[in-house]
Amino acid sequence: MTILAQFEEANDIIESVLNEQSALLWEWRTYIHALLTQKLATNDNQADGEEYARTLETQGEAETYMQAYAALLADRREAISAERTLLAVHDGREQKVRRTKAAARAAALAIQDEEFEIPEDVDVQPQHEVLHQELMEQRKEIHAQCSGRALKSVMVDLSVVAVRIASDRDFEKIIARDGANSIRTLISQQCLSS
Repeated sequence: MTILAQFEEANDIIESVLNEQSALLWEWRTYIHALLTQKLATNDNQADGEEYARTLETQGEAETYMQAYAALLADRREAISAERTLLAVHDGREQKVRRTKAAARAAALAIQDEEFEIPEDVDVQPQHEVLHQELMEQRKEIHAQCSGRALKSVMVDLSVVAVRIASDRDFEKIIARDGANSIRTLISQQCLSS
């Protein structure tokens, strides 16, 4: 693979996966914050007896968003470094997506819904299950754009190209080394902010 192709692959991962995930993370984070900080009383600050019911509804919705948020963070980690935490693998209970035609046909025939696990003390409403499916679809739509290679893999490939070229003055070595360093910096920044 040429250096140009590796840069294009890195740009594609950043634009179509990481940027989309980042936008969705911010959207969900903002909404979760709004849910968790809303007032229990109605607009006139008078108790109406429905505070408990509203709290249960809000708690169920927040839990639904939190599960989707955690899964999206795991997807992001996978897109950056090709790793998933053991907790994310366990919680997601997702099968690894294989990128062959036969695997795609088999997956289309046997689509399994992800389990929606809610703690015992949270009241699950049917709308939360629907919301869970919608959030997971948004997440999977972005995840499907991933080429199967992580940004870290591209960085390693560029580093290998730079090491194989003997002359430090070779223009290709300089570009590959600088590109690998730029991607390394991006990865470290993303890992700190996640």
